[in-house]
Amino acid sequence: MNTPTQWLEEQTRLGRRIYLMLDSDGQLDARNALTGELGADLYRNLYSGTPADAMAHIGPHLFQLESITQPLIQKLLRTPEHHWGWLASANDGDLDALTTHWRERLVSGEPSHPTLYRFHDSRVLGRVLACLRVQQHLCFLGPMLSVCYWQAEQWTLIDNLHPGLCSLPLDPEWLKQSVLEATCAGG
Repeated sequence: MNTPTQWLEEQTRLGRRIYLMLDSDGQLDARNALTGELGADLYRNLYSGTPADAMAHIGPHLFQLESITQPLIQKLLRTPEHHWGWLASANDGDLDALTTHWRERLVSGEPSHPTLYRFHDSRVLGRVLACLRVQQHLCFLGPMLSVCYWQAEQWTLIDNLHPGLCSLPLDPEWLKQSVLEATCAGG
């Protein structure tokens, strides 16, 4: 049994909802198949309704998974090197609250020069979580209890020890220069 399978089984055993953060870059077929298969109640386009709305057609999607045995999910798990995104769990099945949380973290920078923060990329997620202190995971991960992602040629699991709703800080730690440098450098 591999790490994501064990993680998925454990999260399911604990009664948690499973979410897939899917980067559309290189995964349009998978995204389109999942949106058709799951129905509109179980996914959200994270760029819709944000300053990145014009790019919503290529934006990341957050899916609430009904089953971890779906063939498409299993295919993604077998190809983590494609950096398709990551998995998460939460107690609450409130997809809209999770969507709001991540949309608030999507755009950063000055209003005249906004930048998109690619948290949906497993490489960015992994580098940021490696730079943040455990206490800072709350404001970054919010209500997500645990995440499972591919980083440095292996599956990595991180538990959010203090899950909950957290307003976006005025000066988020994950956007500070030292974290950004480590993220951009790949360290």
